[in-house]
Amino acid sequence: MKAYYEKRFKRVCNEGEQEGLDAILINNPVNSFYLTGVPEPAYPSGRCSLIINVKSKEGFLVVPSLEVNEVEDRIKNDHVEIIEYKVGEKSLDKVVHLLQKMKVKRVGIEEDYTTKKQLEDITAKVSVAFKPMDKIMRNLRMIKDDAEIRAIMNAIKLTEQALKSLTSYIKEGITEAEIAAKLAKEIFSEGGKLAFDIIVASGPRGAYPHGYYSLKKLRAGEPIVIDVGARVQGYCADITRVFIIGNIRKEVKEYISAIEEAIDKGIEFVKEGIHGSKIDNIVREVLRTKGLGEYFTHSTGHGVGIEVHEGPMLGPLSKDVLKTGMVTTIEPGIYFKDKYGIRIEEMVLVEKDKCKVMTSSLTRVFEI
Repeated sequence: MKAYYEKRFKRVCNEGEQEGLDAILINNPVNSFYLTGVPEPAYPSGRCSLIINVKSKEGFLVVPSLEVNEVEDRIKNDHVEIIEYKVGEKSLDKVVHLLQKMKVKRVGIEEDYTTKKQLEDITAKVSVAFKPMDKIMRNLRMIKDDAEIRAIMNAIKLTEQALKSLTSYIKEGITEAEIAAKLAKEIFSEGGKLAFDIIVASGPRGAYPHGYYSLKKLRAGEPIVIDVGARVQGYCADITRVFIIGNIRKEVKEYISAIEEAIDKGIEFVKEGIHGSKIDNIVREVLRTKGLGEYFTHSTGHGVGIEVHEGPMLGPLSKDVLKTGMVTTIEPGIYFKDKYGIRIEEMVLVEKDKCKVMTSSLTRVFEI
C-alpha cells in the first residue's frame, strides 16, 4: 500500500514544481490522508499540517503529542517525517521553522483550509509568497488508482449488504429512524463507518432530496427513499434505493420506469472525454420528454472518493471532462411536494470507451 501513497506524493510534488512552487502547506485532513494514509481524527484540521518540500520530495507531518502513537502506526509514506509538538507549543511555530529551514520563496496553500491569520503569522517570520493550489489536489484526487477503486468497491459491497438486510426488517409501522439505525448497525458491525448522515424519507417526506430520517412511521404504498453509504478504508459509497411496502401504484411504477430509463441513458454515454454537463443534459432530457423535467431539481451526479461529494461534477454548469479512473454517481430524482419523491442512484467507474457500473448487484426497487 505504501507505493500508492508515495506515488501520489510524487505526483503532487511534480505538479507543484510545474506551478513554480518551492513548498506546499496542506491543512485539509482529507488531502493529508490521500498523501500519507493518516486518517481523521488522527489528523484534525487546524491542529496538524503537512509541509511538502517540492524539490527534495520530502514531507513533514506536524502533529500534537496525543496523536503521535496513532500517526506512527498508520502512516504509509516513507517520504514523510513526523514532527511532534507538545502541550504548550504551537503547531504553527513548527511550520514556520520548517519553512525557514527549507529557505522557500513560493508556497502553495489550500485557501479553504488556511486562515488569513495563519498567513499573517507565517509572513511575519518568513519572507514567502502564497499561491492557491486547491485545483491541483482536486484534479489529482479525481483520478482513482487501483487501491482507491478497491476501497470504494468494498464500501459499495458493505452498503449493499446493509440495504439487503432491510428486506426482512422493513414493515408498516416502524419509523424512519429505526431503518437508519438498522443500516448503521449493519455497517458498524462489519467495521465500516457512515460516509454521511443516512437519508430515509417516506411518503411526503420523500419530496425532500435530503430528507434525513425522522420519527415518521412507514405506511403501505408510500415510496421510501433510502440514501446510504458506508466508508471503508477511508473511501465512500453513495447508493440510493426505493422501498415500497405492499402494491406499487400504477403512477409510481411509471415514474420509477422514467427514472430508470434516465439512469440507463446516462450510463450509456459515460466515457472518457465527455463533459459532465453533457451527461447531465442527456439524463435531464429523458425526464423532460416525459413531462417530468421540472421535478428534477438537482444535478445528475458527483464524484465519490475520500469525500462523498468531490469532483467531477455532473450538472448543467459543470466544466469537468470525464477521464478514465473517475468514479461518479448517476442519480436523477423527481420530487412532488406533499406527495412523495423517487430517486435511484448508481455509482460508475469511467473507462476509455464506456463505464463500469460498480453498484450492479442490487435491485433498484424493493417491493416488501
